[in-house]
Formats: sequence, structure tokens, C-alpha cells
Amino acid sequence: MQPVHPMSDEKLDAHVADLQENGYVILREQIAPGYLDPLRDIAQRAADDYIAEWQGGMKLPEVRILDGKGKRNFTINPNARACFMWGKAAMDLLDHDTVHGICERALGTYHFLDLVANTVRYHPEARQGHFHRDFRPGLTDEGKHNGLWFFFMLDGYSAENGGTRLIPGTHCFKADEPEMMDPEPDSDSNKIQATGDPGDLLIVNAGGLHCAGVNQTHKPRRTLNIRIVPNGDRLFYNAWELAGPELQAKSSARVKRFLQPPANRIAELRTDWRVTPRREKS
Repeated sequence: MQPVHPMSDEKLDAHVADLQENGYVILREQIAPGYLDPLRDIAQRAADDYIAEWQGGMKLPEVRILDGKGKRNFTINPNARACFMWGKAAMDLLDHDTVHGICERALGTYHFLDLVANTVRYHPEARQGHFHRDFRPGLTDEGKHNGLWFFFMLDGYSAENGGTRLIPGTHCFKADEPEMMDPEPDSDSNKIQATGDPGDLLIVNAGGLHCAGVNQTHKPRRTLNIRIVPNGDRLFYNAWELAGPELQAKSSARVKRFLQPPANRIAELRTDWRVTPRREKS
């Protein structure tokens, strides 16, 4: 998949420089309009399937979403994973030129970790998430990024629908530095809220401080997040085997390489997954 305006090497290098300095960067018009509705449908169906399984009593330890009282509340954000299984458009997204161009520069060697549908819905009791780091440290010893999240905005990000909030520069720390989850907990002066239109892309260093905002609108804020890591240590399922023959047959050579885990991890990775697409009855 190409962005609306394909990027030159110089533009990619400039975006990686911004990412290196701030720990995040926003790129405009990364999804062609014709792809938006199919991707929204995938995010919505995956979220609905997760909610249905949760309401049906299935325990979902791979999803950790908490409400303000410390209890799981999947109705606010089901955080559905392995979303490439819900349709070809998602597989096409994994072949996105910008994703691979950025990863080659910012990570060097890189592996697919997950494709997550963050479908944040309105809830009158929802509270803003806590600033957190997904990885420690944010950078490797060689100065490469230790994990990048590619948030494709399917409905746009705004202050009203709770676009991701970040604290720039907090990805630059070492593993032995003390945990400092918010350098200025009582101030908003050091925080930014990502905003953008449908089709824009927010790239975040997963070691930088970030959190989800609150969706104050009655429309879902749907995002597909491609999560990528520089080595295979953090992988937990075999995405290629999980995709199955039908999606494998539709994959490009680049996606095939992307989804296949390192050979030394294959035997220990899961090939089953608790929530899979609900098939419509023929």
C-alpha cells in the first residue's frame, strides 16, 4: 500500500529525525480514501467480536483494559488483537511503504509484533488513561528505537474524541534510570495531544510516555495500530501460521517476510488465538 503522496528518501529521513528527537511524528494522508471504509469495518468487526466473546464469558488474558475502578471494561475499548485476520485490507496495510521505510531507518532489523484495533467508544464514566511506557528502555544501545507503534487514524484524532496524548522526548532514557512516569504530573505544559484527519498516521516510540484520551463524542474513534519491534524476543504468537492459507495466498513477498517469526522462535510461539473472526452464515 502506498500513501496518498509517496515519500522520497529525503522525506523519510526527515521524519525519522523528528521521531529520534521527539519520540513521535505525525504523517499526513497515509491511507487513500478508498481504503478507509474497509479498514474501519475491520476495526469495528474485530472489536465487536472481542466484546461478544468477553460478554459470553471467555477470559481474555491477552487484553488488559481497565476502567477507572481497576476492572476490565471492554465496552469502552476492546483493544482487539491479531486484526490482520479480519480482512485483506488489513493485510494490505501491513505492506504499507511508509511503515517499512521508517522501520528500515529507525529499527534496522524489525519484526511484526501485532496489529491492534483500538476502538475507543463513548462512556459516561470513562477516564483518561495513565501515562505509561510500553518498553524500557526507549532506545537500544546502538541508538535504534526499541519498538514503534504505527497508529493509523481511521476516524481522525481530536481533543473531543480522545486522541493519544504524549510527552515529547521521554523516549530518551536508559534502562537503569529510575522510573519517572510523568515529569510534571500537575502540568499540561509538557504534554501534547495528537490530532489528525482520517488517513493520517501517528508513529510513537513505545518507550516514550503516552496515554489514550477520553472519547467525549458518541462516535467511535477507530485506529489500527501496527506494532513493530527490533528483535523476536517479545513475540507471543506466530502471525504467519495464524493467518492461515487464505490470507497467506493474498500476501505479498514483503508481508510474508514481515509476518514470519525468526526461525529460532517458531517452536515456542502460539498458533491458536482465542478470538477469531465470526463468519457470517451463508
